[in-house]
Parts: sequence; C-alpha cells; structure tokens
Amino acid sequence: MTHARAAKAPTPVEAIGHAVIYRDPFSYCAHPHLVRLTDGAWVLVFNRSVRRRFILHPPQDPHFHNVTMRSEDEGRTWTAPQVAPGYEWHGVECAGLTALGSGTVLLHQWRFRWYPLAAARQRADASDLTFPSDLAASLVASPELGAPSGVTASPDAMLPWARGNGATFVHRSQDGGRTWTETREIETLPYPGGYGLRGGLELPSGLVLLPLSDVPEHRRSSPSDRSTGAGGGWPRRPSPPRTGGGSKSRRR
Repeated sequence: MTHARAAKAPTPVEAIGHAVIYRDPFSYCAHPHLVRLTDGAWVLVFNRSVRRRFILHPPQDPHFHNVTMRSEDEGRTWTAPQVAPGYEWHGVECAGLTALGSGTVLLHQWRFRWYPLAAARQRADASDLTFPSDLAASLVASPELGAPSGVTASPDAMLPWARGNGATFVHRSQDGGRTWTETREIETLPYPGGYGLRGGLELPSGLVLLPLSDVPEHRRSSPSDRSTGAGGGWPRRPSPPRTGGGSKSRRR
C-alpha cells in the first residue's frame, strides 16, 4: 500500500426509518433541501403551492412559497411549516439553505415577477413577458409534468397570468431559521438571473461561495456569487465568457 494507513471503511447503515413529516391534500409540495446547524438542529426548506389536476412548477405558477420546518431531535419530530421569509415572497423558485459556522443561516431564492394577464398586456415591456400560450406550450413539452394537451387550447383560462424575469435574494437568520431579519439582492448580470436549490460553501477565510444556474435559461455555464461578512455582502462578479443564446425575459 502506498498510504501509511488504509482509509477507514464507511460504517454501513443498518436501519433506515421513513416517515411523512408534512401532508396537505390541497397543496403541492416539492424540492426539499436540508442543512444541519452548528447546534445540531436541522432546518428543511421546500416549495408549496396550490394542488391542481396537473402539476405546475415554479416557472409556471405565481402561487409558490418557500416553506421551512425545524427538527431538534434528528428528524424524529418537526415544527409546523412556516413560509419563509414571509407571505409577500411568493412566485419563487426552489430555495437553498447555507448553515454558517457562526450560527447564521442563509436562505437564497429566485423570485419571478408575475402580473395579472390583463395588466400584463398593457405594460410597455409586454414583449419581454412570457404569456399563457408560451407557459402552456412548455408544460406540454415537459416529459416530467404530464400536463394534458388540452391546456394549449385555452391557456388564458387555465393560466391567467404573465411572467417576467426577476431577481435573486439572500435572507439571513440569526435564530436558527425561525425568522429572517435581513434581505439582500444579489446582482447576477450579465446573466439574466441566478437560481439554485442547494446551499453555498463557506471557505476557511469566511467567504461564502454560492453556486447558481442561469434562470430562466439553465444554460450549461452557470454563474456563482461570493459573499464576505457571513453572507451579508455580495460584491459584483466579473463578467463571464459569453456562451451564446438569449433570454426573452430580461432584468427589470
């Protein structure tokens, strides 16, 4: 052996318990992400919206909130779900959590801008918005959502809203994810947006590296953001190489 000591084999898992921690027959819940805090507590975030007869994901539905739950006994019991950071933060993509060594918890989320359909058609920037016909076409084309083909026959009735682009935000909690008292917007230009459903990485220097994908395009080349000061400051990132392609919806 070339190593002075053989690597210790991982301890096999002898028993796994499964349990439903939240159920609501009138809600659609998906895309959970969990982190362990420095005090041993677990914080879970997931998406929640209205349950419909076919599945809508965040890019098609303005009713999504990010919801958090906490466990202080390694998942045996959980708190009731709470919307994070607040009920005004709707129309969001899947969120990610980052637990810092200081005890601070970061929640990052991408929030689309949504408009009632009639108001959207009167906007000066209407040509930049995504309207029901395009939303319905993307639903039918998706192999994972299983939307009925009939949705394209009356998209205005089934999806009476329009989607603009949006912005990426980081919210900070100093009490273990119970409340979120500070919010910062992250600049993602020249990318039209930044979305990620996993957490960031805290380096020994204290810098936080947050990986994001290029929402709404989700191109192979993904942006990342860096923060100093326990996630409180997010300096502007140098422009990355151009990868081609464009987005119908730009930052507003």
